[in-house]
Amino acid sequence: MMSNIVSKLKQKLRRREQSYTLRIPREEEAEHILLLGDPGTGKTQIIHSFLRQIAARRPPEGAVIYDPACEFVQAHFNAARGDIILNPLDVRFPYWSPAFEVKYPTDRKLLAESFFPGRDEKHATPTQFFAKASRSIFARMLEFGPSPAQIIAWLQDESKIDELVEGTEHALLINPNAGNQRGGVLGSLSDVGDTLKLLPMPNECQGAISLTEWAAQRRGWIFITSKQDTREALRPLHAAFIDLLLKRLMSVRPEWGREHPCWLIVDEVHALKRLPALYTGLVEGRKYGIKIVQGTQGRTQYDDNYGPLARTMLAAPHLKIFMRCGEAESAKWIAETIGDEEREKPKIGTTASVKDSGRDSITYSTFTERRSVISKEQIMALPNMNGYWKYEDKVVGFRFPFHRMGPVAHAFLPRVPKQGDVGPPMPPGTPATPPKTRPTTSTGKSSKAPADVSLETASAMAAKQPPQTMLETTMAREPQPQNVGNDKPLKQRSPHTPIHEIQDEFL
Repeated sequence: MMSNIVSKLKQKLRRREQSYTLRIPREEEAEHILLLGDPGTGKTQIIHSFLRQIAARRPPEGAVIYDPACEFVQAHFNAARGDIILNPLDVRFPYWSPAFEVKYPTDRKLLAESFFPGRDEKHATPTQFFAKASRSIFARMLEFGPSPAQIIAWLQDESKIDELVEGTEHALLINPNAGNQRGGVLGSLSDVGDTLKLLPMPNECQGAISLTEWAAQRRGWIFITSKQDTREALRPLHAAFIDLLLKRLMSVRPEWGREHPCWLIVDEVHALKRLPALYTGLVEGRKYGIKIVQGTQGRTQYDDNYGPLARTMLAAPHLKIFMRCGEAESAKWIAETIGDEEREKPKIGTTASVKDSGRDSITYSTFTERRSVISKEQIMALPNMNGYWKYEDKVVGFRFPFHRMGPVAHAFLPRVPKQGDVGPPMPPGTPATPPKTRPTTSTGKSSKAPADVSLETASAMAAKQPPQTMLETTMAREPQPQNVGNDKPLKQRSPHTPIHEIQDEFL
């Protein structure tokens, strides 16, 4: 008898709870998505789910994915789709030059702003002045269509920079008589030289890429990758890539953009510091078919990078997915964002006379009580793989399973450094040898110095030397990305199935 009761109890405990599907309409995906939670809470798992569904869509949709730990590239890279890896330390990186992105005179300033983001003008500081001056001089350099190697050579020789700006309004920014100002501007300008040194030479790459051309076509996915030990060194270049791509994605005809949507998925967006175009993308990207998914760990990091704009940028995404946040201020902000509820409660009042005169009375009334739907303590105590789905005026608690994603491509294929990049350690006391600069022609006031590689050459190189295929880099048989790493194959979905089809269970 007792054994039967125990057996039935075990069966009930093992019974699977009913699961539900949380979705948003496809036409509202361009209102963007925010994922907020501590490391390890499940943000990456949700992004994996999104990517699986985007890959299954027909017609295909473009995507730009910031992958700071090479987690997404090894699970979703598909060379047959035309995917590209933007990591200059990876052998699969195609040749790129700032000159490829200059089509109109205004593009030079646009590109300079991507490399020297700075803050808004109303927050002007000496640092801001140096950043603005560096933008102006860098934009002047781009008038000559230089290669990255040519820009580095100019930055290593102050006389070349003086020669470039001679006779222009930019000469006053580095006046030799203003020593401190000149040193500050040249010091700020040298930062871009350290960034461009990471770019490989044309003969080290298979193919070439123009981000301007890619944004106009939106074919395949772009993975912007790094590893933990290279993330900080690559951050300025990656931030410039994403900022430039956002600007170019918003330069197409709005009607064409909505017909050819493109996702921008930025995990750990705070790691890129300030992206000037991100605010514009969140506010205006919808009309160009841009769908932004941004993941971050807390509001404080946003405030540090964007100041007063942070509030608008965090409020802009229509769908917000909140997971555990151990920071009290961020947890409080999440509770306030989810909102309050009002409850009408009874109130009973009694009066009693001092003397026994029979005038005792009881009054009944109601009052409205406001309280948080979800308290900050609940946010701070959420388990991993649990969260709250905030969409419009609806708030749903959910949990989701962990899917281990198997690799379909190499996470990172190191590029062999070119001669001169690395060498044996020098013995102590050996004097440093000054760097050798490339011979350059005197530019004077002319703006017709030839570029090392033109925009047309980039397209020709890409056509002549196609990117390395997945069969050559990963495995001997054609991979099936949609089935890798799951316990069972994903069920086939209609091309019109809305995204964010996460099999969730209510708390």
